[in-house]
Amino acid sequence: MTAATRARTPFRLLLAGFCTVVQVLLLGLTAYLIVRVVTYGVFWDADADQSGTWGGPTLLGAWLVHALIGLPGAAVSAWLANRLGRAAARLRLPPT
Repeated sequence: MTAATRARTPFRLLLAGFCTVVQVLLLGLTAYLIVRVVTYGVFWDADADQSGTWGGPTLLGAWLVHALIGLPGAAVSAWLANRLGRAAARLRLPPT
């Protein structure tokens, strides 16, 4: 067994696996929310009272408000997923 193989402890590999699982769950949730928001207009009930919804009584206003909230959220989740992926890759490498 080489020194590099011994340096990759089971704890580091387990932590790398945990980072990967969290990354996949985060990206899955983000993808679900993006698809949900994009297809929400298909199920919009124009006859119902929309006065209490985010963005007001129009579909355009609701989409605008959701986009203003969702775009920064998607950017933050992509950044966080990138950080988790880099951390997992560093944990899988032997320490220098």
